[in-house]
Amino acid sequence: MPVALHEPGHKYVNDETGEVYTSVSTLLKLYTPVFDPNGEIAAGCARKRSKELGRTVTVEEIKAEWKKKADISTERGTYIHALLEDFIKKGKTVPIYDKNYNAIAKFSKESFDGQLQSELCVWMDEYKLAGTMDLAEFIPGEVPRAAVYDFKTNAKINYTSRYENKRGEVTYEHLLGPLSHLQNCEWVKYSLQMSIYSYMLELKGYTMNTPYIFWVQMETNKEYDEFIGADFAVDYKLTDMKRIACPYLRSDVINLLNDYKTRYLKPVKEPALQVA
Repeated sequence: MPVALHEPGHKYVNDETGEVYTSVSTLLKLYTPVFDPNGEIAAGCARKRSKELGRTVTVEEIKAEWKKKADISTERGTYIHALLEDFIKKGKTVPIYDKNYNAIAKFSKESFDGQLQSELCVWMDEYKLAGTMDLAEFIPGEVPRAAVYDFKTNAKINYTSRYENKRGEVTYEHLLGPLSHLQNCEWVKYSLQMSIYSYMLELKGYTMNTPYIFWVQMETNKEYDEFIGADFAVDYKLTDMKRIACPYLRSDVINLLNDYKTRYLKPVKEPALQVA
């Protein structure tokens, strides 16, 4: 496999050339507005929290809280991915009395027509781009087909970036560059992520089926969010799994890749001619 994910550092490296490839998630961040660039949201949260607690809450405390929640979300996602990967690769299930039974059992009832591959690394040499799909399905036939699936553990998946302020004014935040017609929300960004993977497989000769999100929902213990270092497997219970269809944004992916290649990729220099 020419391109592989290397740890530590979570870098995709072409083992034949030594080149480091950009990850799909990093690519999408380049076209996503920076969250709270002026610190106004953090400052507002600090003022609100100060009133609630009757003491001064600093912006640094708010940012630390955000980071803690992000770390918890990442840890939680890693745990869920491991459970599902064990089931897909090894057929490993959990006992009916186990608190994770509901979601795993629901996924086990999903119907697939082809061969499943989890944690599949894919890349595009032209764009020096790589990523890892949570799950791909390959359906043999005269016209081979494939589908891309992604596991998500968010508490909520927003389908719009709609925001209404206290004056009743409604605004929508959009992505950047060639994606400026798309709203900056989870459903759109997840659709783009899976569409990039779908396009990679299409270039390998597959006709692509509809990509789907498998959204794992949880019953949460609020006390856990206030305690760093707890074993979240004790405090979180998988309760349900929903399958959410996403569009294959093929034309948007092509425009995105062309813009990325023009703006961010360094041109390859031709070797200098040797003088005899």
